[in-house]
Amino acid sequence: MFFGEARNFAARGGVALKRLIKAPAQKAVGRGRGFCTPSAEKSGFWAAYLRALERRPILTKAITSGCLTFTADVICQVCAPNKEGLRQLKAKHASENTSSAGSSNDNEISLHELQLRLSLIDGKRLGIFTTLGVFYIAPCLHFWYGFLMRAISGVSARATLTRVFFDQSIFAPVFLGGLFANGLLLEGRPEAVRAKLAKDLPPTVLANWSVWVPSMLVMFRFCPAHLQVLFSNSIGFFWNIYLTYAMNKDEA
Repeated sequence: MFFGEARNFAARGGVALKRLIKAPAQKAVGRGRGFCTPSAEKSGFWAAYLRALERRPILTKAITSGCLTFTADVICQVCAPNKEGLRQLKAKHASENTSSAGSSNDNEISLHELQLRLSLIDGKRLGIFTTLGVFYIAPCLHFWYGFLMRAISGVSARATLTRVFFDQSIFAPVFLGGLFANGLLLEGRPEAVRAKLAKDLPPTVLANWSVWVPSMLVMFRFCPAHLQVLFSNSIGFFWNIYLTYAMNKDEA
């Protein structure tokens, strides 16, 4: 099933890419069925968002992705600080003459503890992940999903499974590797790229498959092309919390 589609994928891909560059944002795919149809709301914020997607798709998706990656990294830094964050947190407790016992492992964070953790947010790390959300994640997903929907058209089970196959077997490993590499380049540590990819890319790809294979089956089956980045970002909000954790795991 997959390989029958694969024989024609490259030939159709060139035509699809030309159409993607020239065409405006697509309003619907197939029958436009499901919860992602543009007619779901006709007024209010959702309607304004849909209009923005149609008029300025890349900009709108970039801003959305930036907001989500910003929030995801804040949550990750507050709830799961790395070793440096924990060291600073303990030093802060010590400077205030408060007990640090269990402070980094409690399931519930007090208001005072939350304020301390927010005050220790790593602004550079937050800026890097947000920048990647705006300038790397959103554009990559926009052009890839657009290309994939045009190269493999339709909403049949066969088309959906074929898209998921190409998305997860080809795009996902390359995309995640690029995310790790670009993050380290922005940190000014290009020498760490190879070791990071060797150590953390394989488990991240496996985790990615467990989350995104079922999500992509739903998205490619029911979601119009112009809303696919929004859908993936919505699922990806929680994935991004894990992803920023994986990107910033302490080196052994």
